[in-house]
Amino acid sequence: KSSSQRRQVFVDIQTAAGVEQALHLIKDMPVRWSSTKNMIERAYECREHIAQLVREMVRAEKDRKKRDALNELYISDEEWEQLKLFLELLELPDCAQQAFSAEKYSTLYNAIPALLSLCHAWEARTSNLRYVDLWQVLEPAIAKLNDYISDLRASPNDAYHLSMVLHPDIRLGPEFEACWPDSDERKRRTEAIERYIALNSQRKASTAATKPKKGSLRTLMAEFRPAVSSAQTSPAEEPASSEEWRVEYESYLRSDHDLPEAMPLVQWWGMMSTRYPTWASLAGDILAAMASSVSAERVFSSAGITITKRRNRLQGDIVEATQVLKAAIRNDLLVRVPQPSSTLE
Repeated sequence: KSSSQRRQVFVDIQTAAGVEQALHLIKDMPVRWSSTKNMIERAYECREHIAQLVREMVRAEKDRKKRDALNELYISDEEWEQLKLFLELLELPDCAQQAFSAEKYSTLYNAIPALLSLCHAWEARTSNLRYVDLWQVLEPAIAKLNDYISDLRASPNDAYHLSMVLHPDIRLGPEFEACWPDSDERKRRTEAIERYIALNSQRKASTAATKPKKGSLRTLMAEFRPAVSSAQTSPAEEPASSEEWRVEYESYLRSDHDLPEAMPLVQWWGMMSTRYPTWASLAGDILAAMASSVSAERVFSSAGITITKRRNRLQGDIVEATQVLKAAIRNDLLVRVPQPSSTLE
């Protein structure tokens, strides 16, 4: 819009509804908190330019009544400070959302700890006098957040708990106990984890017992291997196959592993697959689950850009190929054959 049109919009809002009514209308608008956070952050960065815009509008207005209405648009330093405090409150859930809404790596283990940390951070600010004017905003937000946490804790789905145990920095340590302070509930979750690992181990053993192909070196080596094992190992020394999963389970819980900061958890378990094969298989089942629908919504938004009114006859295979190609280009996943140096030059 031109400057004259922007001035007219401001004047219409102020003269038609008044300041209080305009703020009431804005408050009742259905907006997302993340969008509100981005809007306030941008406005605070441009507060000097906003003040300059209002001054120019007041100076250019000839009508006294409209000029008085425009003067109401000035935002005082105290109001900017209150807005900054509100922005600090919105930055906390933004940080929590980033912790479990990644698109390229698993973040399911961060879901409950992030929500608990956010709730604790907001509750700490309800006793801080700096936020005394915002306590009425915090109280319903904390109540809604506690409802989410209660639903997650009472959920029969063990994926949240399994994903935390699969993280070498969490496992069954203090952070896991903090998420489930009830000892009986924590014991039930631990038993569910053991049952899942035992079942996964049996399934893995059944699928691994495949016959070697005829005429291959593996077939010939199979004839030799039983003779070597019977000559060197007595039956009493062989561990019971039904307890192999428990040996691996206890070995992982007792081990001292660190996850490098830049390494995704799935990649770490891929490296540990030879040492903990059952746990690695479990990681492949659990860590693929998304903690939020943010990444899925991004895919739908990207597909909406591809499928327009002028492309309404695209078939499913073309749309799928286009989406895969877009993701590959965006994430630099295209494999290029090295060319001769002369061609590159």
